[in-house]
Amino acid sequence: MSELSHCVEMAMMCRQCALEDTARSAKWLAEAEKWNQRAGAALGHPFEDRTADRSKSAPQVKKHH
Repeated sequence: MSELSHCVEMAMMCRQCALEDTARSAKWLAEAEKWNQRAGAALGHPFEDRTADRSKSAPQVKKHH
């Protein structure tokens, strides 16, 4: 398994743990972020920059009152 694959798999596992262990979800999400940063290092650039760009282009949902 490549370093990138390992990091992505670990980040996904941590996010799943956050869903299942709601009492410690903040801890699991912080761990997931660490693995995302390691994945970015394995790619040679920050992984979160790629995901942040996608969220900026997502359509905004308007709430009707």
